[in-house]
Amino acid sequence: MRKIIVFNLILIGLWVISFLLTRINFSYLIYVLGLLVFFLPGLNLTLAIEQFTGRIQGMTKIIFWSFLASFTITLGVIFKVFAYWRVLNAENTILIAFFSLWLLTLVLLSVSYRFKQVVPTDFSWDKIKKHRIFWLAVFIWLLILLIHMLLYRFIPGADPYKYLMRVTEAMQTNFISDGSRALFYIFSWALSFLTRIPLYFIYKIILPSFSIILILLFYQLSRQISKNSFIILIGSLSIATVPVLVMEILISRPQSFFMLLLPLFLFLATELIKTKKINNLPWFLYLLVVASFSLRIHQFFLITFILCLISFIIFYWSVIKKYPWASTSIIFLLVLNFYSWIEKFGLMRFINTFYGSLTNVQFRLWFLNNFTNIDGVKVSWSGIGILYYYGYFLGLILPSVIILILIIKNKFKFNWQNNWLYFLSFILFFAIAEIFPRLGLFYLPDRAWVFASISLLFFLPPLLGIFVRNFKPKIGKIILSILLIITIGLAWYLSYSKQGEISLNEYEASQFIKNNLNKEAVIISQPNNGVVVRYFADRILIVPQASSFFNDDWGENDQKFINNLPNIISQKSLYLRKEKTSEQKIKQIESEISKIKNIKEAEKLAQQLITEIQKLQRIKRALSDIAKNNLDKQRPIFILYSNDKFDNLAGARDSRRDKNFYNANLDKFDKHPELFQKIYNQNNIYIWEVKQ
Repeated sequence: MRKIIVFNLILIGLWVISFLLTRINFSYLIYVLGLLVFFLPGLNLTLAIEQFTGRIQGMTKIIFWSFLASFTITLGVIFKVFAYWRVLNAENTILIAFFSLWLLTLVLLSVSYRFKQVVPTDFSWDKIKKHRIFWLAVFIWLLILLIHMLLYRFIPGADPYKYLMRVTEAMQTNFISDGSRALFYIFSWALSFLTRIPLYFIYKIILPSFSIILILLFYQLSRQISKNSFIILIGSLSIATVPVLVMEILISRPQSFFMLLLPLFLFLATELIKTKKINNLPWFLYLLVVASFSLRIHQFFLITFILCLISFIIFYWSVIKKYPWASTSIIFLLVLNFYSWIEKFGLMRFINTFYGSLTNVQFRLWFLNNFTNIDGVKVSWSGIGILYYYGYFLGLILPSVIILILIIKNKFKFNWQNNWLYFLSFILFFAIAEIFPRLGLFYLPDRAWVFASISLLFFLPPLLGIFVRNFKPKIGKIILSILLIITIGLAWYLSYSKQGEISLNEYEASQFIKNNLNKEAVIISQPNNGVVVRYFADRILIVPQASSFFNDDWGENDQKFINNLPNIISQKSLYLRKEKTSEQKIKQIESEISKIKNIKEAEKLAQQLITEIQKLQRIKRALSDIAKNNLDKQRPIFILYSNDKFDNLAGARDSRRDKNFYNANLDKFDKHPELFQKIYNQNNIYIWEVKQ
């Protein structure tokens, strides 16, 4: 225990030195030290609980508990301090909150040492370095990620750029507008301030690299199943066997936290249930506390909390049967408190969405050929594309191993009693992916398959063990190796061919815009050029009606659209309409109050009046800002069209082509030199200046 305390002090001391070195532009040391420091409060808290409970966890589980606590409790406490104390700028607030929490957990760890009940978990180097298969798996996994990052040099997907811009804006305003994702903002700030790594590279490299924790998890599971080095290695690389998991790990967003933490929640809850020892109760309560903090990361963590709560009831069942009334009361209070949390975090909408689909069923047996996700994105899979769809989410190894075992042996034994939580998790996400869509609710079924696949992977290590035991070892190893190589190769192919939201050619165009066009320029372009224009070029993007690109000639409506751009950008008309509506509503409420004699009803209306007046004040402030900052002024206007939007795997789909004005009529811009001047023509990407 003293070694851990000394390690804390040395690490913090080195971090302080590295922080001072950043003042002379030497930041390399703080990159590594900051990452280690980030996990200290979670580690200290977990080791302290180990001593207070007297239940030794072992090195691997301590790492899992610390990882969970770092991404939930540490970030949650910082958020609470930030929400209460916003008088300092974000960096000072977060650093003070973080190091105060670190000091508190260090004191708690020191106190727990005085009540020492068990020999502390040993983190000696000799114990760590002997796990050679694990380190080999880590090397292979990092190599896989590195090749992905080299094949596509930017961050895949649009969401990471959305959060890059939102987090940067929140840094400047000290205000988090998206409360349901608050801990993701805090994570971005905390890691950026502790490591001095630019946010872009945190999202591009650091967060995907945290997936090493899943290599450790499946290494631990594989070691429990088999002593065969080959099975342990393949089992450790379970996440590499499903292409969608590799691709999603590279896309940094709040959902990434769920991908990293869900398996840890499931594993730790399952391990606690297996012990069936009531003195593990503090660890289960710790798990519930961690799960409650996670609700501020992503709404899917509501499912995690429910799974943990169900696990707790199963774990505590013997006591519940012995003391039914007291236990029922406690569970009722937990559920009641849980409901208040759901209300507080706005998660009732998430629940009501699913409840509504059950009360208003619109049954469709087949939906993959055409459906619209709840976020408005249209998706269509047909023909052989359906095989790609399920292959993408399940990979090759898991289905192949199951089929071969069934064909050769016709049956296989599996300990369902100790692994029911993994199956329950799969069923819940499978319902979102396959059942609810058939009832008319498309709550991101493609993303739900990601988490269903993660839940299924817990069955892969034992299936691999069964597979090898029932085949000639050499043949089994050859089959598994070929399937793994094919899967990894397919994932690399997808990274290269999908090309994300920006290509190298589009990046060059974005830098031309950034370095040569007026900073207040407006870019009229395709919808999927948001990353190109908003993030890399740092300009305003306006998406026109499709007719602006498809009509045979530039018409009167197109010119009206150009003339109305100042109003569209400032949203002045929208705020004026809101102002008028709000004023009318205030007059209506005032009229109703004057007629009501019941005091309670009058108080209720008075509260509504106060809320509406506050809303009107915000609208008037927005209108005042528009006038003060001249937001509705005329700006330089340019038109950007990129054919690179269609020269990749995603761009080949009809929905993507229709959305991005495929085969647009660009000749009309060239045949009107009095209206447009082409200023950029490289690699099938064109930019025209609109003459005003």
